[in-house]
Amino acid sequence: MPSLVAKSMVIPELPNFFANNPDIQLDLSIADQHPDLIEEGLDCAVRVGPVSELGLVAKTVGTYKTLTYASPDYIRAHGEPFTLADLSDHIGVSYAMKSGRIRGWEFLDGNEIRTVPLKSAILVNDADTYVACGLADLGLIQGGTFTLDAHVRSGRLNKVLRDYPSNPRPVSVVFMPNRTRPRRVDIFIDWLVDLYSTQMAEQS
Repeated sequence: MPSLVAKSMVIPELPNFFANNPDIQLDLSIADQHPDLIEEGLDCAVRVGPVSELGLVAKTVGTYKTLTYASPDYIRAHGEPFTLADLSDHIGVSYAMKSGRIRGWEFLDGNEIRTVPLKSAILVNDADTYVACGLADLGLIQGGTFTLDAHVRSGRLNKVLRDYPSNPRPVSVVFMPNRTRPRRVDIFIDWLVDLYSTQMAEQS
């Protein structure tokens, strides 16, 4: 399970889960990269983005709405970008994927997905560090509304480029087919689906 999903959405609600399911014990593996379910002995995993691995069953939970954020001090120092053309005067925090590929800056401009080059002073490969860099005024960051809006409410981040969201990505629970799953796994998967739907409805 991605760390930001776990910390911002799942873990705060686990007391309610255990109150209704006192006999279930969970073993949460937190990782921002995609684990191998068989190799790591996992019953299921949460994925953000398309599921490309052959042989996995994906149960769609919802969509991951991504926006661009900046700290108030960054905006005071560099100004606020309002259009994609403004990004030529800004810097962003870069994020390296497991493959080594650096994640691009994608924006929806009408019905078109545009990738915009952005100067960067730092490259990280961990989601928590990525957010920490944004909070430390090191540049623009992009992330899910349900993980970063808490920092907006606390005054530590501002939403920018509101008219240019990133392309929404699917959120899925994946598991192996033709594998007998314990009932507790199905209970947890159903709970995740309901939890995500509820939290997204509260933000809409």
